Amino acid sequence: MMDALINQNIAVSIGIANEELPMLADTPRNDLGSWYNPYENAGTWYNTYVRPYISKMPIEYIVIGDDAILGPYSEFLIPAMRNIMQVLRRFDQGSIKVTVAVSTSVLGKTFPPSQGIFKAGTRRIMVEVLQAIAGYKFSPVLMVNVYPYRYHAAGLIRQDFATFSAHKAVIHDDNNDYWNMLDALLDAFFSALRRENLTGIHLVVGASGWPSAGNGRFTTPALAATYNQNFMRRIVRRQGTPAQPTKPIDGFVYALFNENKKPGGPDQHFGLLKTDKTPAYSFLVPTN
Repeated sequence: MMDALINQNIAVSIGIANEELPMLADTPRNDLGSWYNPYENAGTWYNTYVRPYISKMPIEYIVIGDDAILGPYSEFLIPAMRNIMQVLRRFDQGSIKVTVAVSTSVLGKTFPPSQGIFKAGTRRIMVEVLQAIAGYKFSPVLMVNVYPYRYHAAGLIRQDFATFSAHKAVIHDDNNDYWNMLDALLDAFFSALRRENLTGIHLVVGASGWPSAGNGRFTTPALAATYNQNFMRRIVRRQGTPAQPTKPIDGFVYALFNENKKPGGPDQHFGLLKTDKTPAYSFLVPTN
């Protein structure tokens, strides 16, 4: 995949799978002597997956884990992240941002957005992760995976509010009006960050999308096209949120291909393309 992106002028984000975290989190053992390199595994990973491509493509992010908090690999998240940061410093690659990807499951409250807060069970590790990110370099970033589809499919919000199609504000929170669920969830994250005095953290939508099949009337090609077109239009316009209008939100559509090896249901159908590379539905990248 990396070879295919050489000299394509496409900014690249490299993800580290949760299963790789224990290896990258390897810590020094006192009985091995002073010659032991505590960053050996992280260095090997860097030399294999990053160093050969530094001059051949712009590498923007290294994403440590995917929704690893709180899961079986969460204890390895912070040491793995610190080891990767150390290796990047050693090779003078501080321009590559290091981040983690989390879902809205780390939030204890999302409505109203101004009351957003981290769950009691996730707060400690979230604060430790974010402090490490904030201390690494200028313009620290947290990647958040946000899926308004899941809230609509659960009967919690209206379809037009989920798909950026509302004709008026649906949520009124203090002086802020919310016309779509994505903005409401992002501002809930901003509120949680503010409560921890981490207002310098920027948010990037690491993944958002809508399945085109697998859950009846909630997952049609037309709905998937509407959501993803409107989501990308919002990203291209470099908009902020109602509570943070001066902080443009970047983001990524999930996913490029349908994934037929996932369990049956909507999770197999988030792709813009089918597994045979034909379009799952018509999708045009907005220009403004």
